[in-house]
Amino acid sequence: MKRIFCLLLALAMLGSLSACGLHKLKDIELPPLPDLKAGDEQAAATDKPIVIETPLPNVLPTITPTESPVQETLPVQAELPTTPNQVIINFRHTSYENFDPEEGTQRILTFTYDTPIVTMEDRLASANAINSQLSLLDETYYMGDENVEGSFGYNGMLEMAEDNYAYVRQSGNAGMPTEYSSSRTAATARVDDQLINIIYTYYDYTGGAHGNYAQEAFVFDAYNGERLQLEDLTSNYPALRDCIIYYMIGLTETDPDLYDHIYLDWIPDNDFYGTFAKLLRQGSWYFDEKGLVVFSSLYELGPYAAGIAQFGIPYGELKGKIDDRWLPETRSESGTVQVLRQAEAESGNYTFLDRVEVDNGGEEFCIAVNGMAYDVKLSSVYYVDRFYEKDELWFGSKVQNAALQVVALVPEGLPNLMLSYSDVTGQTHHYMISTNGKTGGVQLVSESNVQPVG
Repeated sequence: MKRIFCLLLALAMLGSLSACGLHKLKDIELPPLPDLKAGDEQAAATDKPIVIETPLPNVLPTITPTESPVQETLPVQAELPTTPNQVIINFRHTSYENFDPEEGTQRILTFTYDTPIVTMEDRLASANAINSQLSLLDETYYMGDENVEGSFGYNGMLEMAEDNYAYVRQSGNAGMPTEYSSSRTAATARVDDQLINIIYTYYDYTGGAHGNYAQEAFVFDAYNGERLQLEDLTSNYPALRDCIIYYMIGLTETDPDLYDHIYLDWIPDNDFYGTFAKLLRQGSWYFDEKGLVVFSSLYELGPYAAGIAQFGIPYGELKGKIDDRWLPETRSESGTVQVLRQAEAESGNYTFLDRVEVDNGGEEFCIAVNGMAYDVKLSSVYYVDRFYEKDELWFGSKVQNAALQVVALVPEGLPNLMLSYSDVTGQTHHYMISTNGKTGGVQLVSESNVQPVG
């Protein structure tokens, strides 16, 4: 049995561990890139990219519409609010597509990014402060950052794609890829009255056997909109740091999945403490529903096949090490979720929260919550032996006796939308949104009850 003698001198009190050979490489399949439509061929002029931008979700007439992110940072509230707050996050998806400069039929570049937009009615200044920071990330991703390796921006990617296409045409090498891509997706982790965690995943393909990907996490204080550092979580950071690192070291021996992501010959002098300490940096940690997550970069703890290593430290281990305000709140209310027609929702005792238009001209229906549901999320999905989340579309931290209006094309075959929420116990429920074959209406179906055909 392969063992990591990671505890070494730092954990000598626990006894020394024996170690044998190196890990075997394991191929890791990356999620496929979003399936973007080529768009109208007439619009695919060689000198002008197709821009596909989903509109910002519009609320119903009785609700103030969601606004674009405010560029300037507004003053932060002097006092913490005392009333319970609801956090809503919409996601705007922007896509650029470019075609070859000769005939305009061969796609040579897709460039896409997600923009999370935070709404907190009780903390407007905090929401604006967060949105201002996120909008700057959009600008940097689009323009590129010369100080960051691999940050080419849209124009840089387009120039490389055009050069690559010209080279392929001139060389006559039909086997070389002619399409480059760059994408940045955004997803929520833990979002509540205390913390807002957003994780960006970057993927670039500029030829070769595979693309490269990376993750970056942003943890915001929901009270004032400031981005947090690990040192902000405690009054005794050395104790917190040691707690995290020693737990990470223990996981390398007990977690078989994590064990496959770490290669002994990539740990200098078998110094696990020093190696893992370098992971405690801004952008490489966040909170989810179970605890603190610390993750590596690609190629940091192993080759490409090893992927990104993630370490989960439970809240139970962190209690007493981080301030109590960062621990999840205790839940006391429960509820159920259902799909209703618009007229049915209007006749019920529901507050309309928002309107999400997934597809123009799609069917209108409402996702209604009776009682209280937490972490309500609407996502697009795709199926490869099981359902995988593609893009997050809408998130609500708490939804009580309220409804979300959705406009979407709901296929009769394999579902492409998923609704998820967690209950009072913290358990997460996943439902696919599909068409009822008998009534023709929209229904929620448990993921386990979906039977793929073909």
